[in-house]
Amino acid sequence: MMRFFLLTFALVSVCVVQPQAKAADYQRDIQPIFAEHCAECHGVDEKSRAAEFRLDVDEIALKGGESGKPAIVPGKPDESELMRRIVSQDAEVLMPPPEHKKPLSAKQIETLRDWITEGAKFEKHWSFVSPQKAGLPGGATGN
Repeated sequence: MMRFFLLTFALVSVCVVQPQAKAADYQRDIQPIFAEHCAECHGVDEKSRAAEFRLDVDEIALKGGESGKPAIVPGKPDESELMRRIVSQDAEVLMPPPEHKKPLSAKQIETLRDWITEGAKFEKHWSFVSPQKAGLPGGATGN
């Protein structure tokens, strides 16, 4: 009986102590990856842009570029061309291209996969979001 109690206690302790993974945040987690590894060819500069594809504009990032395949399919990383290219073993397909010498880390790939799985929500930088008047605590009117 004592062993059962100890085993149960140990299992509950492990479950309670395990930290919950934070959802991937576009501004905190995703945009920095895109800026460091992708923006040179898929960013704002038209002259250096490749494949008519941008990752800094959500409508284009979701649609895709010259390939005609959706780059990001929210909720479906395995159907997302972005994921296919960043994990490819084919140097002709791999993004970023090997000659750029900026490979994604396993953690960055996992973060992108999680973000797409969670719905691939693009968010504007806080400085571009209009302030909203917040209500007072407890429903007070403040008059």
